[in-house]
Amino acid sequence: MIKFFSVTGKRIVLFMFFTFGFSQWAGYDVHQEEYSSTDLRIFIEGKTFGLSANPSLIISPKNRAYVGIGLSKNTLFRPNTYQKQLSGWVPNFSADIFITNNLYFIGRISQFYSEEDIVHSHNFGFALKSGEDVSYPWQTSVLFCNLSGPRDFALRSVSLTMAILIQAADHQIQIGIGKEMYSAKFFLEDANFPTAMKGEINYILLGMNFERDSIGIFPQIRFHPRLIGTSVRMTWGIG
Repeated sequence: MIKFFSVTGKRIVLFMFFTFGFSQWAGYDVHQEEYSSTDLRIFIEGKTFGLSANPSLIISPKNRAYVGIGLSKNTLFRPNTYQKQLSGWVPNFSADIFITNNLYFIGRISQFYSEEDIVHSHNFGFALKSGEDVSYPWQTSVLFCNLSGPRDFALRSVSLTMAILIQAADHQIQIGIGKEMYSAKFFLEDANFPTAMKGEINYILLGMNFERDSIGIFPQIRFHPRLIGTSVRMTWGIG
């Protein structure tokens, strides 16, 4: 397991380094000459996926706080007017602070340039987890998310997740379900364009936990009928 962690960890660190340094960030230009309400909704759902990255399931915390960096990206199942806007990466910085052994605070923040916009996002919430002496450790969480900066729209969402951790050989596999409840406002002066949009996303979560000492690596995939959200986060324990 240690050798596997070492090889996997090095690859993910290199991947994240090159992605942060050279990758194209996601686009946020909602105005398109030709669009459909379905394409627009998928665009907003994709942005919601990127906005509220799932918390990691830390069963045996060795530190009081964990800081980290993460990346997320969406893949569509079918062609979309906003394909280019959804194909880039979204970076974020994170902090998980344990209040008790079973309850911890979650914080995420992101700021980056996307074409002519400076995109800001932040979310915060709490996660409640089981103890260590159960067969299938579980965790439930709630996050409140906000996106601002794009000229044409703003987005808010509430993220709910429930996940369990299964030990398979030497690997820890995370399986769960989630719901995103989003609300978007549009600022375009176009009579044919909606002024607001609300909806919900239900999805299945699949991930893995790689932990060694105070370092953790958490790749995750979220499956939705119209898109797949992928993310990876690397954390360091402090305190």
